[in-house]
Amino acid sequence: MLDRIFRQNLTTPNFLSVLLSRVSDDLPGTTPQTGQLTVGSVIPGLESITSMKHLPALVDQFGVQHWETVLDANGIIGPDGVAIATNTTIENPTVGAEDQLHVVFDTGFTFPQVQQSVADAIYGRVPGAEFITQSSAPGYWRIPCDYELNISFVFSGVKYPISPLDMTYVEETDNNGKPTKCGATVSWTAKFTYLIIYHN
Repeated sequence: MLDRIFRQNLTTPNFLSVLLSRVSDDLPGTTPQTGQLTVGSVIPGLESITSMKHLPALVDQFGVQHWETVLDANGIIGPDGVAIATNTTIENPTVGAEDQLHVVFDTGFTFPQVQQSVADAIYGRVPGAEFITQSSAPGYWRIPCDYELNISFVFSGVKYPISPLDMTYVEETDNNGKPTKCGATVSWTAKFTYLIIYHN
């Protein structure tokens, strides 16, 4: 679709932008959403995005059609402010180094997947965290619901903080609706290829 739009008018700047809104906890359809999608223009007030550093747009070697680029070397900053060691599982990457993860951007994926060592480094450092084993899945981390977990991703030297609201989900609440158990949204898979960054 985008290719057809740009070919119809060759003077249209060939880029798109996505401004994602935070979905409220209200029932679906009851709260207006404020997200925006633009083609060839920038949302007023956000013009500085055009001066950000450009990232390489990679062609996926497995035929998966997503926006893909590379994270900086050891480009995940953990909750304690220390960079987490990363190492790609892609053999002989044509773009990026061995310690640069290939990243897929997905605006609708629920649980971003990382290597187990990365998930452990993010959630295992949280006081009171526990790893929940599962018989039919790899398992996941559970942390105290009142803990504000802050991490950042680094692209071309620029740190992009992730909202703590996107780092956990509520598993259980008490009779007053107060969260009592919170699970990790960043999960791990035994066969890992990409870091998937998402907005929920």
